[in-house]
Amino acid sequence: MNTNEQNKVLSQDNLKLTSAKSAFDYILNLYQQQPKNFDNSYIGIGTGSTANFFIDLISKNDDFKRIFKAAICSSNVSEQRLVANNFPIISLTDFHENSPKIFIPFYIDGADEINENLQMIKGGGGALTKEKIVATMSQKFLCLADETKLVNKLGKFPLAVEVLPSAKYLVIQKLNELNELNELNELKNIKIIKITERKNFITDSNNLILDLHFANTFDNQQAMILEQTINNIVGVVENGLFTQHSKAADVLFLATQNGIKNISKE
Repeated sequence: MNTNEQNKVLSQDNLKLTSAKSAFDYILNLYQQQPKNFDNSYIGIGTGSTANFFIDLISKNDDFKRIFKAAICSSNVSEQRLVANNFPIISLTDFHENSPKIFIPFYIDGADEINENLQMIKGGGGALTKEKIVATMSQKFLCLADETKLVNKLGKFPLAVEVLPSAKYLVIQKLNELNELNELNELKNIKIIKITERKNFITDSNNLILDLHFANTFDNQQAMILEQTINNIVGVVENGLFTQHSKAADVLFLATQNGIKNISKE
């Protein structure tokens, strides 16, 4: 790696850290204003390099250990990082039908792509299904990103699809058929040009990841339709489009060279 490449990596890491600090301060400020709103709460933690910066911040702060009973993570990797930093964790599988309602005021995670409507493509790390579960259970999804992740339209980044191993060939067949069906509906001109399987990669739920590469980007409405269309294929567990209100981000902490830009649904 040459010096210019090193500076670019360091600059992006600094932006990610800035974004993580902004979300960190946002939560602390809300707690200081209304601590009662945090009673018996858990914090949802995502997966990836940006989420790791947030994990390291909260692990060094005793306030977060007092505010939240434990962290609920979207991947084993995040759990391991929190455990290594002595932050309490709990798994969703530890809860049962007689458990009190789980209160997760915030889910913190990054994005591979995000637009100004706070729709995202996630799943570059392969944890998309658990990310979507915890995000949907949370009151607010706080997205941490650097300026390179903001796009006008989604679709340049490959779309991850988690698939049952026994359904791989069926799913690939049905995905290829979408190109023909799309000529007749709202997804017209959205073309999948390549489907690749991640080799030697298994999700935390023991499934496969297929990455869909598109010829073009898609608008907000097409993203919503595409998310549901792919999920309707038998054998698909989930895909990495986060477009619906319950799963798209609520607040984006976007770190730029000129400081933090907050984009919110509020």
